[in-house]
Amino acid sequence: MHRGHSLYVPETIARMPRTAALVFLGNCGGYTLLDSVFAKAPEAHVITTIGVGTTTVNDPFLKTLNDYLLRGPSGRWAEFWQQAAARLGRHPQFADYVAPDHNAAALFLRAYRDFTDYLSTVRSLGLTDKS
Repeated sequence: MHRGHSLYVPETIARMPRTAALVFLGNCGGYTLLDSVFAKAPEAHVITTIGVGTTTVNDPFLKTLNDYLLRGPSGRWAEFWQQAAARLGRHPQFADYVAPDHNAAALFLRAYRDFTDYLSTVRSLGLTDKS
């Protein structure tokens, strides 16, 4: 979890374990660091900002997330996001926070990594398409 200034995010990502399941980048422009996050924790669900991260969203957002997880989540981001929107939806900067299942950049990066891994495997096995 990183909720401070962007200047310090690389330190946070460097300390992330490969097994991180949930990553929160509540800093400004957290989405620009998705590739770095997936390089460290390829299976992580990532909540990012596309604009300005702010304490007035981060604090209540993380409280809502913590409460949701402690209740035994259903595993559906849509359910959690409805709860977060009910609490924060009127805050103008809440719209800058992106759920893991709605993050087009994250979906693209995962697909790209899967494809390049597949190509590496094919090449290492000598199964190139040179007929």
